[in-house]
Amino acid sequence: DANRYSFVYCPDMYSRIDEEKIIKYPPCDVVFIGAAKDRMPRIIQAFERFEAAGKKCWFYILGAKEADRKYSDKIIYSDVPISFFEVISRQLSARAILEITQGGTQDATLRFWDAIMYNKLLFTDCTAVKNYSYYNNKFIDCFEDPSAINVDLLYEDVSQVNYYYRNEVSPVYILDGVEKKLRGDDFVFI
Repeated sequence: DANRYSFVYCPDMYSRIDEEKIIKYPPCDVVFIGAAKDRMPRIIQAFERFEAAGKKCWFYILGAKEADRKYSDKIIYSDVPISFFEVISRQLSARAILEITQGGTQDATLRFWDAIMYNKLLFTDCTAVKNYSYYNNKFIDCFEDPSAINVDLLYEDVSQVNYYYRNEVSPVYILDGVEKKLRGDDFVFI
């Protein structure tokens, strides 16, 4: 729509959380937090892939049908969402974030930005992230089939993960961009 109406496209605005608000949780290899919606079979396939590789997972799935609740001894199923602070805290306790997008998603999601902002490994089925300057196949595995997830990525030294994020989706950066555009200066949103 932005191109059609000659508007400037602006991505989501998003900011890091103050690190003092982060809750410390036991470490794990991979975290997934999300609603079942239309992706339950893919979530389970990804879980099975990580489990088969001996990786420690923390999965929290919201709103799954009773019949779809496999591995209930290892996966947390709930009808109550966890807080945003817990989502971020859980992700920070993991070596990697798993993102399984909902049908039709064709752009970076908040999980992508979480990985970028907090320098986390990312497993995602959203191939559009390859179009972002932050994409680095050493730190991000884009997969089409969850059974083909590259679990070897988890052998990376996570202390080396650095996307060199420069606050490009922070509200302050975007407001500065709007101000520059209004003055007629060049400014490109991500």
